[in-house]
Amino acid sequence: MLFTRTLSSQEVESLHQLSRSYETIIHRRSRIILLSAQRRSANEIAEVVGLHPNSIRLVIRSFNENGIDSISSKAKSGRLRAFGTDVQDKIVELLRHKPTDYGIESGVWTLEEAAKVAVEQGIVGSICIESLLRSLKSHPTTTQRSVP
Repeated sequence: MLFTRTLSSQEVESLHQLSRSYETIIHRRSRIILLSAQRRSANEIAEVVGLHPNSIRLVIRSFNENGIDSISSKAKSGRLRAFGTDVQDKIVELLRHKPTDYGIESGVWTLEEAAKVAVEQGIVGSICIESLLRSLKSHPTTTQRSVP
């Protein structure tokens, strides 16, 4: 069976404080460690906190390796951003101009053309159309109509 390592009195105090957190993840993780310190099994803890026993074991292993920091650290999920909001803003500003201003015959931007012009204008070193699309979808002030 997997249990948490022996806790210091300072860690126990910190875990009790964290268990009162309004953030569900922090609350659950701290309760998991406190229950494990009482030598409760992963299956028992899973029933109490409503998670799968494997998730309980992951939290315990992480705590045993990284200590109290593993409780309050945010989980990093999803793909990392290809570039920041400053680049997003420049791309959106680029798309507010007519494509013909950049030598494109069509009056409507395509993702391929926008990516090509963004590179040509030095906004980005390189960009694929998938990254461009994700960037546009996550930008707060995009428009879907073409510029006349």
